Amino acid sequence: PFVLTPAQMTNLSRAVLPPDVRIKTWRRLYSLERDGDSFSTFLDAVKNDKRGVLLVVRNSGGSVFGVYAEGDWRSKGGGFCDGGRACLWKLLPGPGKGDAAGSSDP
Repeated sequence: PFVLTPAQMTNLSRAVLPPDVRIKTWRRLYSLERDGDSFSTFLDAVKNDKRGVLLVVRNSGGSVFGVYAEGDWRSKGGGFCDGGRACLWKLLPGPGKGDAAGSSDP
């Protein structure tokens, strides 16, 4: 099952994603249910995608949040860094049950 509804994805893309990214066709590269709970498996799934990665997380409390990032998803010196555009976001409860708020670092 998808974490975001189509309406939530539309709201998210309008609120926080860069304009040229909004028109992309998205495809699922990794799923916790399908691929397991290994971060290494996640990294293997996204490492060759040059279009940017939208990571969507729903925690046990039902909150939905994530990150959009371009660039390499790999460890550099014990941490992770990215040379491309990045944006942290979370869904806010509201009338549309899917309004997004985010913080970006263009």
